[in-house]
Amino acid sequence: MNFGYIFVFHLPSPMVKYLGTGGNMSFLRGALRSAHGRHREEWNAQESLASTLGPGVIEIESRTASGESYGKSVHERATSAGTAFWHQTAYYRNGLAFSTWDKSLQIIADLYNLENEKSASASVSPVRRRSSSSASFSPFSEMYDGALKAPVNIIWGEKDKAVSKTICLDGIGDYLARGSEVILLPQTGHWAPVEKESRAAVANVISVCAAAREELPVYLAKEVDEVYQGSTSLVKK
Repeated sequence: MNFGYIFVFHLPSPMVKYLGTGGNMSFLRGALRSAHGRHREEWNAQESLASTLGPGVIEIESRTASGESYGKSVHERATSAGTAFWHQTAYYRNGLAFSTWDKSLQIIADLYNLENEKSASASVSPVRRRSSSSASFSPFSEMYDGALKAPVNIIWGEKDKAVSKTICLDGIGDYLARGSEVILLPQTGHWAPVEKESRAAVANVISVCAAAREELPVYLAKEVDEVYQGSTSLVKK
């Protein structure tokens, strides 16, 4: 089974924390280094570990112009790499593979407000409308359990050995909202943001999304294809 390795994340916390920190973080270093594939000479341990474990003890003291800073839990993780790794593996212990995801009241309220804002704006593109045939919006009902209400853009590495296309993408179109897109990267594995072939594609997507803001969703296959040869669109709604 592709996900067989996650049993180790259910071990007692000292063991899980040691897995992430033992041997000068050898597990994380090895995993991150392997993500660069044949371009391992470009691997930078400090940058990779920082992007994996979150902000360090210096970064957590930074504040925005309005005085906002990181919360208490982020400070806790910054001062202990073992704690940071423990938190990152928590979703495996919280029923990722077996439990049903229930929307909180806050999420339901946010979804309702999002739909109202879209309906009130005359500048919103038609592709942002619900894919349901019903014109009314109800966050309590959906055609498929777990179906998304907001559009998403998914970039997927076809060489991912941990979470394969068959397991995670077959039939995904039924669960995506109108305006969503799934783009496949044939030369990319599990670590799309750091692998050389896909880094530029991910950067392009982030740039376009950041610039678009209220105009989201946008289809990004063209932007990906400009820097990634052979990319294909699996789903476009």
